[in-house]
Amino acid sequence: MPLTRAQRNAAADQDASADAPAASSSQAPARRAFGAVDNQRKGKRKAAAKKEPAREAEAPALKRQRDVRYAVDKDESDDPQAVTDYVVDLYKYYRDAEEKRPMELYMEFQQDINPKMRGILVDWLVEVHLKFKMLQPTIYLTVQIIDRYLSAKQIDRNQLQLLGVAALFIASKYEEIYPPEVADCTYITDHAYDAQDVLDMEMTILRELDWNISSPSAHHWLVRLARVARAPKSAADRAEYFAQRMLQEYAMLEYKPSLLAAAAAHLAFVADEGCDDGWPRACERLTGYTDVELYPCCKAISYHINRAAKDDAKRQLVACKKKFSRHDFSTVSFGKCPVLKRPKLIDLPDLAD
Repeated sequence: MPLTRAQRNAAADQDASADAPAASSSQAPARRAFGAVDNQRKGKRKAAAKKEPAREAEAPALKRQRDVRYAVDKDESDDPQAVTDYVVDLYKYYRDAEEKRPMELYMEFQQDINPKMRGILVDWLVEVHLKFKMLQPTIYLTVQIIDRYLSAKQIDRNQLQLLGVAALFIASKYEEIYPPEVADCTYITDHAYDAQDVLDMEMTILRELDWNISSPSAHHWLVRLARVARAPKSAADRAEYFAQRMLQEYAMLEYKPSLLAAAAAHLAFVADEGCDDGWPRACERLTGYTDVELYPCCKAISYHINRAAKDDAKRQLVACKKKFSRHDFSTVSFGKCPVLKRPKLIDLPDLAD
């Protein structure tokens, strides 16, 4: 017989009461399983926390070993702008760079210009450099760009001033915070060239140099030599005058920037009353040049400067002398350059005997 409605309800109540324990028993393992996973994660975090010190011990922080060789670097070791951690490597790079890129005497290659024209151009650029109140490295880089270009390309004399202006424009962009504008470059040439001429020459130079502008100059070495020798400002200015004056002299291209700077500093230290030593051991260690090795370059510097002082009435290239006659350059261009005596050499026995 079919079940009545009351019987069906009673059967449903019995099934519900029978399923209740099963449901509770099935929920209990689920709660235990969730709790087990949570405990496992906590256990992993605790284990990781215990292992962290071990990893730190295996990989301690590396510290750079400073290579301090000069007293001035010890005094300035806490000054980040002095870069004492890297200054030794920096000047090793300068030496390598000037060895790889020697400056050649190129006038035999040129057909329409000569050393005198180059000297006139550099003298004019020194005057422009002073008028624009540019930094000292800018004039050195300008002349280097000119010489590097002329050692690779011939140029007509009517384009020489344009080359100088474009080289100054490039160097000022590299060294100055506020370089002159193209309109300034055309103005200083009395509008002999227009803005497009300057821009075209700029691009021609950059392509010829393969966009490689940076090059160590005598100024980089002079700054370091003055610091290492603890030279007074008057001696540093005098060395700067000697080196900058030699930019006009084509014959001085045979000397490397480090050698030219060392010779200029040596002469300045000898001439300055505030220096106790004409060539300190620290300077010799920095450059690698002894006073014997400096003598030929010192002799050439003295010759050019003293000859110019003797011919002041006739000489027209006086921009550098006027520049360093100012009080902000310690008026170091007055007077003559010292003439050093030939250093005594140690007589060694002839090995052939």
